[in-house]
Amino acid sequence: MHNLSSLFHGITVLIDDEVADPNSSISKLADQIEAENCHVIRIPKLPTDAQLDSLTEAAFFILDWNLYNIAVDAELADEMSGIKLPEGLSKEHIQENIAFIKKIRERRFTPIFIFTNEDIDTVKRVLEKNKLYLNGPSDHIFVQKKRTVIESGVFHILSEWLKTHPSAYVLKRWEAAYMKTRNAFFVDFYSFSRLWPVVLWKTYTADGVSEAAELTNVIGRNILSRLAPVQFSSEILASAAHFDALKTEVSSKEVRDVLEGERFIRNDRLQADVSVGDIFKYKQKYFINVRPECDCVARDGESADSIELYLVRGDAIPEDKLHDSYASEFGNFKETDTTSVVFAMGNGVTVRFQFKALKIASWGEWKGRRIGRLIPPYSTKVQQRFAAFIQRIGLGRIPEHAINFPTNGPTSSATAAISASSKQSKSRQNISGIFEISLKKIQNLLRSYGA
Repeated sequence: MHNLSSLFHGITVLIDDEVADPNSSISKLADQIEAENCHVIRIPKLPTDAQLDSLTEAAFFILDWNLYNIAVDAELADEMSGIKLPEGLSKEHIQENIAFIKKIRERRFTPIFIFTNEDIDTVKRVLEKNKLYLNGPSDHIFVQKKRTVIESGVFHILSEWLKTHPSAYVLKRWEAAYMKTRNAFFVDFYSFSRLWPVVLWKTYTADGVSEAAELTNVIGRNILSRLAPVQFSSEILASAAHFDALKTEVSSKEVRDVLEGERFIRNDRLQADVSVGDIFKYKQKYFINVRPECDCVARDGESADSIELYLVRGDAIPEDKLHDSYASEFGNFKETDTTSVVFAMGNGVTVRFQFKALKIASWGEWKGRRIGRLIPPYSTKVQQRFAAFIQRIGLGRIPEHAINFPTNGPTSSATAAISASSKQSKSRQNISGIFEISLKKIQNLLRSYGA
């Protein structure tokens, strides 16, 4: 297994009012971290938002819960909705800590050590009340005494934690590989020309497309194409403990949420531009834009609202009907030449899109109805199936009695087919006879009236 502690080597942000005291326990911890060839940024108070933005690449944070060493204030003991405050802390300072931790979460998924000399369980309850702590082995917030961390070693604690947190492990391994590949990309392109972004920007301008969107796509595609498969450890991701937890702790809804995240991006995570795969909902119907990405741009001075969408309508498949369409041998859903099924697309909904139901509408009219975007390869699959649908060729049926079915046992399918065909033939003869009799009667009636 890869040396897990090395994944946390980098910048450590240490926030404590005693960082300037070389004899303090927090300084001893800083020395321990620096002994591992890591850099420690010492801050005596909570950083501002601007300072925090410059610390987003930190490997982990260490926060002294009682940052100001405030004396006990008995009047504030019960101000947190029935939760006794840690001794020495005011409601204001606790809220500052909570707000700071939330800001870290918004910017960076990274471990946070909270050191306290107060009752640990009390601090955990405050964090739980603010939805910042799960009190489980997978939580990324550690509430501990300084002495415990110093004695155990911060990197030992992080390594053991990483084994129980596959999400953080994947993030750390991915970051290490991605940073190396990203740097190689920019070094290469700079060697081509220091003005390489200008070259591409001018090309996009001449094409009449969104320069910013195209440049972003080129960088993203190029880096991902260069990125070798990351060597994730099966000892962590395929451990028996995690597989057992998957069976007992993870619900069907959670599995669907993960699959949704794999294929669908919700609208609040998207930019305002339109793209292939955009999903809309209107009057309980779902619509997917299958127009090619290169056509989903405003050209020649047109507004973005004038862009035309090619919308294929879809219907949600009821939960009690999902099993009817599920092909267990392939692990997917049955589809016809005229349909495509997308599973767990948004809020766990599975939709069957009908290619015959095509609608052309403007982005300006429909942008308020967008709920998200289906991403490749799932959107590509729908596009390809739609393209095959509009180019399909109709073929005649193959008669069942042209197929050699088994003849042993009860009447074979072929015999049944011939019998059915014979009955249909007799039925047609009877109808024909009735039609002839009726026609003669009409002719006789006309003659009787001198027609």
